[in-house]
Amino acid sequence: MTGPVRVSQDSAAPIRDHLRSFLGNRGESATADLAMPSSWSPVTDAPFVHVLNLPGPLVWPVFTQPPVHIAVYANGRTEARRIAALCQGRLLMVPTPGVAQVRAATSIVDDRDPKTGAIVAGFDVNTKVRTALI
Repeated sequence: MTGPVRVSQDSAAPIRDHLRSFLGNRGESATADLAMPSSWSPVTDAPFVHVLNLPGPLVWPVFTQPPVHIAVYANGRTEARRIAALCQGRLLMVPTPGVAQVRAATSIVDDRDPKTGAIVAGFDVNTKVRTALI
């Protein structure tokens, strides 16, 4: 028989949920998820907000500090940067349920995605997530 174990918690999923709710409540057409649909196209689809967990430090067994990267794919630079700025502002101003802390890490940068042809604007935030005992 084994006893309880302490495990890391996900910070990307709560951030995705937080941004989905925020963008939907604002009436934005952008969608957010942890993986981009394979058929997504900047010409035919609404802007896409990709939320990715990155490796980061931890203070075991209390919390982990995974950076989270937000990448907004859109048909133009202005729209990609506008949505990225909205997401960044929201994450830095309003607490995300399930994430103990979200702090600024990088400014917004943009480039063209060679795979989709979209303009992608992105930034990172530093998060702190408490571990859980299961």
